[in-house]
Amino acid sequence: MHSINPVFLLGPGRSGTTLLYKILSLHPEVGFISNYDERFSNHLPTPLLSRLLAPRLQLKQWSWFNDHGNAYFKSRPWLRKLIPTPVEGERIFSRSGMTLAECDTAASATITEKLRRNLIWLQRHQGSKALLIKRTANNRRIPCLAAAFPEARYLFLLRDGRSVADSLTKVRWWNDHQVWWANHQTPLQLQNKSQSMLGIAARNWTEEMRCIQFGLRGIKPENVLMVRYEELLDRPLECLHVILQFIGVKPCAEHDAAIAARRLANRRESWRDWTADQLDLVMSIQREYLKIYGYV
Repeated sequence: MHSINPVFLLGPGRSGTTLLYKILSLHPEVGFISNYDERFSNHLPTPLLSRLLAPRLQLKQWSWFNDHGNAYFKSRPWLRKLIPTPVEGERIFSRSGMTLAECDTAASATITEKLRRNLIWLQRHQGSKALLIKRTANNRRIPCLAAAFPEARYLFLLRDGRSVADSLTKVRWWNDHQVWWANHQTPLQLQNKSQSMLGIAARNWTEEMRCIQFGLRGIKPENVLMVRYEELLDRPLECLHVILQFIGVKPCAEHDAAIAARRLANRRESWRDWTADQLDLVMSIQREYLKIYGYV
């Protein structure tokens, strides 16, 4: 059977993974799970749409980013929605039998073989040199992914947990998001039980980091690349060239120009406006991992 070694993009929600997923997928040799691939089953040739789109970087930019360069928005004009777009693709995994359980440590041979077939089929029809997959739930599926793809590569995007927690409390979907580590209760439900909304967001980063650290222990070091979000914004082309080399794709002038057009830049961290009590709360939850990764 045809073999592939996909690249799994890891990182807690609001770490910048969606932005990185899309700017890497602009590259004509990087494949991805599209909205069409997720919606329709494998007997339809939906990956061919992504193959046709691959060299059309301007069209991808027009469809995937708004006028301010934002890579994460849902209310796109209907015409832009027609263009294949990178998505998380949970249905690809659920169709393979994978679950959303906490820190999966094993998967049956049937499940891993189904996942292999699904992703091999996808990349073969896309014709891409690298298949990049970003699904937040994969943070806790690393052992299962490694069983299906022993030589897969893992791109870990790291961001200061204080910035992540601050960002989570400001997005509309967070209040009603089902939190996996809290028996799928929502932050609003947890808040009604006297938990702090900021504390919930802070713990979410910690729980995701715990699963990533646990999963990557079993991966060969040469198959893991950690990139800091802050450095990606400070030196985008330099960081992206390192990433492209890691995933086995050469930089190209057109992709460099597309990245330059995004005008990526660090902004002032708004968590620095927190009260002393807010900072103490978050630090009491995140301190261990902030120290491990050099943020404090």
